[in-house]
Amino acid sequence: MNHVAVLTGGWSAERPISLESGRGCAGPRVTRIDVDRSVADSLARLRPDVAFNALHGRALGIIEIQPVSETFYRYDAKYAKGGSRHVLPADLKPNLYHKVQHLTLMAHQALGAAAPVAPTFGTTKRRVRRASSCVLKSTRSPT
Repeated sequence: MNHVAVLTGGWSAERPISLESGRGCAGPRVTRIDVDRSVADSLARLRPDVAFNALHGRALGIIEIQPVSETFYRYDAKYAKGGSRHVLPADLKPNLYHKVQHLTLMAHQALGAAAPVAPTFGTTKRRVRRASSCVLKSTRSPT
C-alpha cells in the first residue's frame, strides 16, 4: 500500500475547513501534514508515495520548482529522486511574485474557469521580469 501524505491546515481563512477535511482521510499509511512554510522539508523528510491536497482557500501560494543538477526542468529533474527542489513560497521579489499571481488570474479568466486553477508556467526568473512566461498547463479543482 502507498504512503499518502495529506496536506491540511495552511494559513488561509479556510484553515479550519481544511483541517476537518484532513481528518476525514484515514488509512494504514496516511500521514497528515499541517502545512506551514516548511511543507517542502516535511515532504522530503516523510518521502510519501503521493501527496493529497486537502487545503482550502488560497493556502499554498506560488511554488518554485528548481532542477538540482540541470539548467532546465527535464525528465530527470521531475521524476528522478532528488532531481528537483521545491521552494514554498517561491523565492521571488514581491513585484515578481505579484506578477505571477496576475498571470495566474489571467489564465483563470482566459479558461473561463469557475473553480480555482493551478497553472504551470515555463519560465526563468529573467523571463518573469519581462512578463514573457508561458502557461504550459492548467489544472482546476473539481466543481
